[in-house]
Amino acid sequence: MNIFLSYNWENKDIADQIDEWFSENNIKLKRDVRDLKYKQSIKEFMKSIRNADFVIMIISEDYLKSKNCMYEVLEFVKEQKFKDKIIPVIKSSEIFNIKYQVTIQKFWTEKISELREIQKELDSEKSIPLLEEINIFNKVENELLDFLKVVCDMNNIVLKDDQFIDSNFDTIIKYIGKDNLNQNDIIFTCRLVKEKYKPAKVIEYLNNLFGNISVIRLGEISLSVRFKSYLSSNELEKKTYQSIGKDNIDSLDVFDYKDAYYFVAKRKIDEYSSKHIVWWSPLSGGYTKNLKDAGLYSEKEIKRFIPKWFYEHQLAIKASYVDSLNSTIFEINSRESAQLIEDRKVIIGDVKYEEKDYF
Repeated sequence: MNIFLSYNWENKDIADQIDEWFSENNIKLKRDVRDLKYKQSIKEFMKSIRNADFVIMIISEDYLKSKNCMYEVLEFVKEQKFKDKIIPVIKSSEIFNIKYQVTIQKFWTEKISELREIQKELDSEKSIPLLEEINIFNKVENELLDFLKVVCDMNNIVLKDDQFIDSNFDTIIKYIGKDNLNQNDIIFTCRLVKEKYKPAKVIEYLNNLFGNISVIRLGEISLSVRFKSYLSSNELEKKTYQSIGKDNIDSLDVFDYKDAYYFVAKRKIDEYSSKHIVWWSPLSGGYTKNLKDAGLYSEKEIKRFIPKWFYEHQLAIKASYVDSLNSTIFEINSRESAQLIEDRKVIIGDVKYEEKDYF
């Protein structure tokens, strides 16, 4: 997905806000400060706006009076489907006033007159660059009102106090289509305050945002689910507290699958005299031999335990690594169980339990 951010440098603070919102959710916008390389043609970079899938355009007075910004506009409107691609972010509602629009057009008329006066003092050869500039300004003057007519006919994002907020981001994501964005594989584990909020309502909330929620565990006041999200885990956690309310949530752990762990219950292998590796599970009475029923946990979960106790009794192994082994049952002291601990970088804890080795 190629999303171009078009703005005037006087509005850099707003551009930074938008860029940060998208960056925190693993969406990289195409932007001059990052993507315009040393000695690269500025004009060619501006022309690349036509190749974008969408263009977020911060429209302000500074933008409408900038030669470079309006050059980007002129390039962009050449696209047949530019109306579908443009995502205007309006700095001030005065842009909707036709009198205001005419004053912007007059600004360009005056600029053209100034250049023509200078041109009179130059011979024909020396005035060629000036003529090119005049031609660009003429195009801006001629096309400005038509461009603004298109923009003003849209239901736009109009900023308040130059602040880009949650709902603005949600509006853009809804328009772009969440399925077109990078999707994060999220594990969402929540414990609610008793009798204040129901797990079913949390699932409904997540389903409305993302759809296709896979339930790992569902209790009276707790739930653990997995789904694809265009939001990062940090942004989703923040959004959940805002939407459901901190007073309704006892604990919340939102993390990416790539950061998830399975927990080996070493003590239970010993207690059950099990011939197989035993995993922590939100089902099956808390423990299971089958990886399909095992729970997914974060490092935050590990830190809730006393380190010495955890290292002695449990073993955390990165879920992505375990799943790559393509086994669901691991016999103790076998080739399969030995593979679990081959890469020490993906484990937290002591491999042995009271000098007993199950791997």
